[in-house]
Amino acid sequence: MSEQNKGKIQALTVQNFTCFEDVSFEFSTGINVFIGENGTGKTHILKLLYALINSNEDKGDKINNVLKAEIDQLLNDKLIDAKIKVQKNNEDFIFSLGIHDDEKVGIHFFSIEGPDGKIIPDRTNLDKIIKNYRRTEKINSPSLFIPWAEMLSLYPGFISAYNKRENSFDETHYDLALALNANPLRNSALHEAEELSAIIEKELNIKVMMENDKFYIVFKNDNNRKVAAPLAAEGIKKLGQMIYLIRNGSLTKETILFWDEPEVNLNPKYIRLVADFLMSLAHQGVQIFVATHDYLLTHYLSSHAEYQEVTDAPAMTFFSFYKTENGIKIESANTIAGIQNNVLLDEYSALYDLEGSFFNQSIKI
Repeated sequence: MSEQNKGKIQALTVQNFTCFEDVSFEFSTGINVFIGENGTGKTHILKLLYALINSNEDKGDKINNVLKAEIDQLLNDKLIDAKIKVQKNNEDFIFSLGIHDDEKVGIHFFSIEGPDGKIIPDRTNLDKIIKNYRRTEKINSPSLFIPWAEMLSLYPGFISAYNKRENSFDETHYDLALALNANPLRNSALHEAEELSAIIEKELNIKVMMENDKFYIVFKNDNNRKVAAPLAAEGIKKLGQMIYLIRNGSLTKETILFWDEPEVNLNPKYIRLVADFLMSLAHQGVQIFVATHDYLLTHYLSSHAEYQEVTDAPAMTFFSFYKTENGIKIESANTIAGIQNNVLLDEYSALYDLEGSFFNQSIKI
């Protein structure tokens, strides 16, 4: 196994899970970009990968919690178990998930591929199976999931409220709140971490701080004006959140980062900054998975990938999720130019054609 692949997710196969009947992915060690119209399952894949590598807890429960859904909603065909295979460190980890009539309706269980290649079912105690399975712990990696909504404004009291009351937030928000709750790094550890956030900090010239369980944005170029997070601009908070997560050690060079729609609430001015930030992270060892609807972000990244000999861009793979009569299909390429089913480009082409038709009509008047 090459040093470049160490700790990285290499591939994924998903069968009979949510909107997917049978799809496969081969991932880049750098940046992986998911595009596609709404309802094609981009976020499902982000959350599925995150749930499987995030912790030693029951993987079935983790999937339920991050997708905020019961088992019967997660199966494409409720009579057939879902099968999920993840390749990491050149090893395959196979899980199955299903509902069985001889058990309590709605019960979920996972099966794990044993050393002899046989599937070991477990409907009662996953922890026992994990302890007896020689490779399962190897699937876990430091990971961070960034939902589309920022957490700095929601943070005060969020962890306590999430633990005590029913709510509509999925567990990625809770995990993000826990990540923000970590104490900031100090001394040499902080200096090393600052390399990851250097691009954003230089551009925004802000500081993110916590006081009395509340977040504030300090604008250095405005006499260190301190603004409570709920009053700060959404885009500034979103990028400031990334600075804070790096400075407290929640996002490191070893982290696998999942970011759902980073463009939400961002002015186009900052889209290029996000792209440059992602490429900087990838260069320093972070494997990244991004789901996006943004034309500028996607094509800016792709432009760097297309001219890698000039730009020194990190490795990238683009995945298009698209609907067919036979369900959701996946197309991939090293650049966006290699994608045939590109809904982002299709809509811009449609706009260009519309403007052309308006022009042709106008000159005839």
